[in-house]
Amino acid sequence: MNLISLPFSATALLDLKWGGIIGLICVPFFLRAFHRPGLPIFVRCFLLFSGAVILLWVWPPLRFIVPLFPLILWAVWSGFPLTARTLLLAAIWVLFLHAAGSSHGFSKQALISGLWCPVPTGPQEWHEFTRQLDWIRSKTPPDAVIQANVDPTVYLYTNRHAIRGSYANASLAYYLDEPQPLGTAAQFRASLIRNRVGYVLESPWSWFLETRMFTRLIEENLRLHPESMRVDYRSPSEKYLIYRFIAPE
Repeated sequence: MNLISLPFSATALLDLKWGGIIGLICVPFFLRAFHRPGLPIFVRCFLLFSGAVILLWVWPPLRFIVPLFPLILWAVWSGFPLTARTLLLAAIWVLFLHAAGSSHGFSKQALISGLWCPVPTGPQEWHEFTRQLDWIRSKTPPDAVIQANVDPTVYLYTNRHAIRGSYANASLAYYLDEPQPLGTAAQFRASLIRNRVGYVLESPWSWFLETRMFTRLIEENLRLHPESMRVDYRSPSEKYLIYRFIAPE
């Protein structure tokens, strides 16, 4: 699956709907350059090692392709016949102008929204999430344990111990049609008790693959054990919730 996604990664990297077509066109030229004697050995080894990591990474590998992208473009350029490089150069200029326009649009949006770094969610979602984080900082004790589907962010913004809230191998959700990739409701509840969780966050970030699965576990736990969770915080949109988890005696 990672191998198939590699040529189509240009869609996300270049922010183009037809970027996958560009990627497929570039594949034979990249392979042509890779097998040419003139390609430096350190470039060849670096691409081989990085390619192996990308293929074996058990999750979407786009993040590892980003730093390789300039090198890949250079290899594609080297693989193009000299007679076709004029056409390729024109295409590169088109992509550059498109990227410049996208960057200008993002900068304009950042000025309006106040978000100065690219985020995979809209300003309204981000602001509602920051209100959740503010509540945790001000209303929970320093030793509180938080269970959330975005646990690293919760920890970094609140200095509270945070854990993921999944039991099984979450990568099954990406590669296989697993009905319960995060485990069952019983396993979720056992995790809350075992880790002495005090609060459970529901943050419906649409971009995050595990969000709907995590929400389903919360809903199932509420259905089976309604006395164990109560809402302590509700966002203005009523989508971002903080539950107080009450462990059994």
